[in-house]
Amino acid sequence: MFSILLHLMNVDLSINPKLLGDDLTLEKVKYDDKDCVAINKTTKLCGIPPEVWEYTIGGYRVIEKYLKGRKGRKLSLDELEHIYRVIEILRRTIELIKELEAIEPGLYSAKYYKISNVLGG
Repeated sequence: MFSILLHLMNVDLSINPKLLGDDLTLEKVKYDDKDCVAINKTTKLCGIPPEVWEYTIGGYRVIEKYLKGRKGRKLSLDELEHIYRVIEILRRTIELIKELEAIEPGLYSAKYYKISNVLGG
């Protein structure tokens, strides 16, 4: 049940946006392979673990796709908060997948993956 509420964004999440710089104009999207993504020459969004950055849905990196869709304009504070909520949701999703894998190895990577491909996910 929690995972459903989590993915519907119906849970209170403690988020703490970590910015280096204060210009929210999205000019580029360049991940540093540690925990930050540069969005322009002076500003980075940090606190994005590599496994969250690499998390894909439909073949696209979730955070990268969201940011690239807003290239050429300034992010609002609501959008910044939304990004960090999604980062936290993906982080928790990855944790849940690891817990499920510990119970039944191969569950996510094999059975679920094949089902989601058939369903177009």
